[in-house]
Amino acid sequence: MTTSRKSQVLFGEKFYKKDNICNICEKEKKLSVDHVPPQCCPPTKNRFISNLLYQMIGDKSFRPRSIQNGVTFKTICADCNNFLGRKYDKQLGELSRKIESFVESNLVLPDSFEVECQPNAVLRSILGHLLAAKTETDEVIIDKLIRPSVIDPSIPIHEDIHVFYWVYPYEETSIMRDFWMPSVRGSFQGGGLFNLIKFYPMAFLVTHQVVGGVGQV
Repeated sequence: MTTSRKSQVLFGEKFYKKDNICNICEKEKKLSVDHVPPQCCPPTKNRFISNLLYQMIGDKSFRPRSIQNGVTFKTICADCNNFLGRKYDKQLGELSRKIESFVESNLVLPDSFEVECQPNAVLRSILGHLLAAKTETDEVIIDKLIRPSVIDPSIPIHEDIHVFYWVYPYEETSIMRDFWMPSVRGSFQGGGLFNLIKFYPMAFLVTHQVVGGVGQV
């Protein structure tokens, strides 16, 4: 599923909810289309959304289609959609473009480097789009923890929410919600539910359990 950057015709899937309840404010409203990642982030050639969950539960509704601007979810109301874009997405876009400049550089990069950003807004952008990236209205614990701080910027992000991030210099976007994996690689003694958004040039892993591994915001 590839095309040239020039055409910017990308492949993905538009997902619709079976009801009209907004994934963010939980009010019954007319739903609008949310882009994951948001359109302010650098464009990539490939858009891919994992259909692993659909295969596991025997749902054959997953159908790829040619779209622009990435994977889209018609799951949140226009008010919440506009709020995400106005309040948080700009900072995620700016951070993504800064990381892109390092990734695209011909210089030999150091083992570590610092990038100025507004992490609070970046995190709320990622958490908001994670809320949008599902088509079911359910009672998942992490969604309940995330929702208040996305709706109200004055509410701190819940202390049990952990976000891990890394540079992701690949031309593919992957989105997975509510999947189980072990907390420590190679060990099945403990684990939990995780959520993943990978898009060029960054990736984010979100959970409400303390885990080790990559860098934490």
